[in-house]
Amino acid sequence: TPLTNKDIIAAQVEPNTVIEKYWPGATEAMKAKGFAVKTKNFWPVTSIRKAKLMLDWEPEDTFEKWLKEIGWVAKKA
Repeated sequence: TPLTNKDIIAAQVEPNTVIEKYWPGATEAMKAKGFAVKTKNFWPVTSIRKAKLMLDWEPEDTFEKWLKEIGWVAKKA
């Protein structure tokens, strides 16, 4: 995840702002599918760093992958 500790703290007040920082247009795509961004979606956050280091494991599913599945399209820089 690109989210930092500061993002997680900020998401407790303004979760949509944090989502839009990394995935512009995502909150609109989520709203269109009936999903709302909630502060509780950001806590707890668990790092998979140890799993990567010890087991060479990375998750196959990501938030961005899910966003694309619901119709979000990443804006090109």
